[in-house]
Amino acid sequence: MEYLNRYRINLAVYMLTSEKHMQIQEIAEKCGYDSLCSFNRNFRKCTGSTPSEVVKEENAGE
Repeated sequence: MEYLNRYRINLAVYMLTSEKHMQIQEIAEKCGYDSLCSFNRNFRKCTGSTPSEVVKEENAGE
């Protein structure tokens, strides 16, 4: 299960940084999460930051 969660989160990070037109909720669903809450919790556990923080950091670098 840990491997699957990490795979999903890695895919989400890729999508957050490359698919700028997609909303976080949409990315969570495409990565297999039914709940935005569990997506955010697993994302923070695996990366140490929230999906919103990743998007802000990516946008700041442009």
